[in-house]
Amino acid sequence: MVFFIVLMIIMIPLLMVFANKYWAPTHIVLISFATISLIVFESITATTVYEIISENLVFMTTVHVVFLNPLFLITGGYLGVFLLYLLFLRLAMK
Repeated sequence: MVFFIVLMIIMIPLLMVFANKYWAPTHIVLISFATISLIVFESITATTVYEIISENLVFMTTVHVVFLNPLFLITGGYLGVFLLYLLFLRLAMK
């Protein structure tokens, strides 16, 4: 399973680079998704940190409750894949 996850972490950004090469609007769509993901990711993070500080419950279990939010995980995962896409795209241009 770990091998499959690592393989997908490499393959998905490469597929994004090839899609960008053959269909120009791909880059705009991917940047739009990344912008929306970043806004959602930061909002969830800020809200969780605010709740923890305002309730004065800074324990390891309360701090890590943010990892139980599926939207946080999805947007964070997309941002990681998008960063690799940008790095691969930069390599492909040289």
